[in-house]
Amino acid sequence: MNHAFLSLYISFSDGENKKNDWKGMDYNMDETTKLFQFIYENATMGKDTIKHLLTVTEEKKMEDLLTDQLSAYGEISDQARRELEKRNAKAEKVGPLTKMSSDIMIDFNLIKDRSSSHLAEMMTQGSTMGIVEITKQLRQCPHADTQAHKLGNRLLKMEETKIEDLKAYL
Repeated sequence: MNHAFLSLYISFSDGENKKNDWKGMDYNMDETTKLFQFIYENATMGKDTIKHLLTVTEEKKMEDLLTDQLSAYGEISDQARRELEKRNAKAEKVGPLTKMSSDIMIDFNLIKDRSSSHLAEMMTQGSTMGIVEITKQLRQCPHADTQAHKLGNRLLKMEETKIEDLKAYL
């Protein structure tokens, strides 16, 4: 996820559905579907995180940056969902425990500091985790089709660009 709290996603998602493997993905799922599902979950978590942060940001430039990032996550999430639907697969969002835990961690981190600098730091940490996870998924799904790899690489590049954009606030 974003991302701001991908580590929470990893730690909590395993407990939400024991019959599935990492990130709630079915063992029998083909690599293309698996990669699209990861992309969908990742981008959806990014959207949710940014929506949460938009409620507390106080600086217009930061709000504009987050709004642009929200749009980019939305485009990627929508494309992944459409690709999953083409494959007769359901686009699964992160589980409620993961979502709730992420929201709690965001709120906890914002208690001490709501500055744009702190928001940028949180987002940078989340994006870094996102880069690691999407890179792993791209490598673990070498037989996924070209469309899945293109979208995964688009998400990867977006995360890298996001970090560069956020550096101005650190």
